[in-house]
Amino acid sequence: MNSGWNERARQFVKRIEDGTIPKRHLINHGEDFTKGPEDIACMRFNRYLGSCGYRLMRYRIETEARIYRG
Repeated sequence: MNSGWNERARQFVKRIEDGTIPKRHLINHGEDFTKGPEDIACMRFNRYLGSCGYRLMRYRIETEARIYRG
C-alpha cells in the first residue's frame, strides 16, 4: 500500500476524532423547518401531496361514474 495514502487516511481519521472537520448542515434546522431550503422543500412536498390527492379523487369519481346502478 502506498505510504502517502496511509498517512492521509490516518490524518483524516484524526481530524474526524478531534472535530476539526466541520459538519455539513443547514443553519436553519429547527422544530418547524421554517425559512430557507426547508420551507421551500415543505411547500413543494405539500403541493405534491395535494396533486396526488386530486388525481386520486378524480380517478375515484370517474370510476364510480362508470358503474351501472340500475
